[in-house]
Amino acid sequence: MRQRRYGGLRVAFQMAPMIDIIFLLLIFFICVSTFDRLESEDDLQLAAAKSWKKIEKQKSTLLINISGSGNVKINQIPFFPGQVETFLRNLVARYGDTFEVIVRADRAARYGRTKDVISACARAGLTRISFAVERKE
Repeated sequence: MRQRRYGGLRVAFQMAPMIDIIFLLLIFFICVSTFDRLESEDDLQLAAAKSWKKIEKQKSTLLINISGSGNVKINQIPFFPGQVETFLRNLVARYGDTFEVIVRADRAARYGRTKDVISACARAGLTRISFAVERKE
């Protein structure tokens, strides 16, 4: 590598710190893309709807998945039915009603479980609730 002299000091371009930064950026973007993909479970068979409105997912979106067996996951964390309301109340107490809830319920899930989750959201003070559906042509 070519070195230059400035006022008697040798100055050289160091590659090691640049490579470290590149690796850190690479790891960061791999982690971010993986977490975004993990938030939505691909094995859920969503209900089909003829009319729908596309909602852009924002940073302050809470994703609630309800599987066909009735298991509830909030942002990939499994919850028992009685824990959902407590968790949501804690979120509202900490951050306020600043986020939107998207409910992704499997079409095989009992409506009672979906109703319980919606009721827990309402009792916690959340009013912006949307449902994820598959587009039906």
